[in-house]
Amino acid sequence: MLAQEILESAAQSAYDFRLTAFPEDPLQYLFADWVPYYRMKWAIARVLQPRRILEVGVRFGYSAAAFLDACPGAEYLGIDNNSEEFGGYKGALDWARRITRDAKAAYLLADSQQLAEFPGGPYDLIHVDGQQDGDGSFRDLSKALRQARYILVDGFFWTRKNFLNVSEFVYRYRDRIESCMAIPGYEGELLITVHPENREGSPMLDLGRGRGEAGAQLAGVYEALAHLAELAPVGQALDLTGGRPEVGRVPGAESVQRIADSYLTGLGYQVLALNRESVNTAPLAGPYQVAVASELVECLPSGEVDTLYRRIAGCLAPDGLLIVHTFPNAWFYRYGHPYRRREARKLGAYLPLEPRSRYQELMHINEQSPRTLRRQLRRHFRHVIVWFAGDPPDPLANLMRRFSKNEMRNASHLFAVACQFPLDAGDLRTCLEMRPLPAPLALEFRILSAPAEVPAESCFRIRVQLANRSLRRLKSGDPHAVHLAYHCYSETGECVVRDGRRTRLPIVKPGIVAEMDMDLQAPASRGRFRFRLTLVQEGVRWFDAAPQNLFADQWIRVAGPQ
Repeated sequence: MLAQEILESAAQSAYDFRLTAFPEDPLQYLFADWVPYYRMKWAIARVLQPRRILEVGVRFGYSAAAFLDACPGAEYLGIDNNSEEFGGYKGALDWARRITRDAKAAYLLADSQQLAEFPGGPYDLIHVDGQQDGDGSFRDLSKALRQARYILVDGFFWTRKNFLNVSEFVYRYRDRIESCMAIPGYEGELLITVHPENREGSPMLDLGRGRGEAGAQLAGVYEALAHLAELAPVGQALDLTGGRPEVGRVPGAESVQRIADSYLTGLGYQVLALNRESVNTAPLAGPYQVAVASELVECLPSGEVDTLYRRIAGCLAPDGLLIVHTFPNAWFYRYGHPYRRREARKLGAYLPLEPRSRYQELMHINEQSPRTLRRQLRRHFRHVIVWFAGDPPDPLANLMRRFSKNEMRNASHLFAVACQFPLDAGDLRTCLEMRPLPAPLALEFRILSAPAEVPAESCFRIRVQLANRSLRRLKSGDPHAVHLAYHCYSETGECVVRDGRRTRLPIVKPGIVAEMDMDLQAPASRGRFRFRLTLVQEGVRWFDAAPQNLFADQWIRVAGPQ
C-alpha cells in the first residue's frame, strides 16, 4: 500500500527542482534526468509526512527543497562536509541555505563519518547520500537505524560497491527492519521502514554462519574440549559452556545440546553446569578436577572474567585444569579481516565492512586476543598455555608447530589451559593425538537397531554399540583418527561399496560402553544388500580384517528412489 501511494504521488507530481537549482551547477546537463528523480523524493515526503528530517550529504540542497516543499511545516537538518568528495561541491551549502531560508532548515558543517551519532534525534526520516565509498554508507546507515522511523538511501544502485554494502546492512539488521522498498529510477532509492520497537535483538539472531553450519561448528568445539578434558583426573567437573540463547534456534541444535550436556559426563565426570548469568554467583563446592569455559569470557566484562578465574582457581583440585575456548580470536577481526578485504578488492570481490554477526555485535563485549587471554589467566594460575585454532577448530595444528603471523591473524579460535602444576605443549599434543593402535584389542561391537528397507541412494542411520574392554582409548583425533565405517556387498558377494561413509567416533575410554548412530548411504541399484559395519583407523587398518576381526553384518533391502 505504501509503495503504491508513493508511486502514484510521484506520477501525479508537478514538482520541478530546476526552479530552485543552482544556475552554475556543473552537472546541469543531467537536469532533465533529475526531474523524475526529485519528484520521487518529493512524493516520498508527501506520503510519509515526516515532521523531523535529517539529510546526510546536502550538496546544493535539491533534496532538502523537495522534502520541504512536500512537507512545509517539517523541521530539517542537513549535514555536509563541504568537500569535492563523492559528488560534492565546495561552497554548495550556501546555495542550500538560500533556497530553504523560508523553511525550518538548519545546516551542520561536519563529516558524518566522524560522528558517533547524528545530533538532534530522533527523526521521522533520515536521508543518507549513497554516493560514498560503500563503507561510509554502511556506517551512516548503522547510526540512522538507531534514530529514524524511515531511512531513505539515495543512490542504492549507484555503484556495485554501494549496492553490496547497503544490501549487507539490510541483511545484518533484518531483525530491526519492518520493510524495504527499492525504487530503480535514477541511480535508485531504497526506502527502509524501521521496526516500530527498533529493538536491538530479536528471537532469531544471526550466528555469522549459515544456521545449518552452526551445529557442526559447535560440535567440533565440544569435541576438542572433550579431548583436552582427558588430561584431568576423573571426578567433579564445572561445565561453563551453557547459556548461548541462540543455540536452541538453529537446525541440529538438539544434537548439539546433547553434545554440550554429555561431553564431560561421557568421560565419567560428575558435572555441575552453570549458565552465563550464574557463573559468578552460584555456590561452588569443589574440589573440581576440570572446569571448562567455552564461548563465555568474550561475553563478560573484564572484571567479571577476573572474578570467574579467581573463583575457579580457588576451587580446583591441585591437579585440576581450567580449559578455555573463545571465539573469535580478536586478531582475526582486528588484523585478519582488513587484510582479507584488501585482497578481495584486488580480485574485484566483496567482503563487508563489519565481519561480526548480529549475535557477536550484541554479546561480544570482551573479545580476547592471545595476549589478553594469557595475561588475565596468569594472575590466578601458575602455568598457562594459549594457542590458536582455525575454523573448523583443529586444536592440534598450532600445538604441532608455530603459526606464522598470517596464520595467527586468520585463526578464528583460541584455546587455553591453565593450572597450578607444570604443563607443557607436549602433554597437550599427547592428549589430542590418536596414534596407531595395536591389534587385536579387546573390543565388542554390535548393532542395536537398523531399518529393514531404504530407498536407493538415500542416506540413513543404524544404531550401534561399542564396548571398549581394552586399555586404549578410541577417538576420531588426528593423525590416525578412528571412525565408524562399512563395506556393502550384493547377494552374490560382490563388493558394491568398499570405502563407506565415515562417522566420527566420540571418545571411548577404557571400560566404557558407548552407543551411537552410524551414517550410511544406500547403493543406486535395487535389491538386497549386506552392510558390514566396523571401525577403521585412517592410514593404519580396517578392524574387520585379521587379527582384529571386529564387525557386525546387517541385511537391508534397497527399494526404488522416493
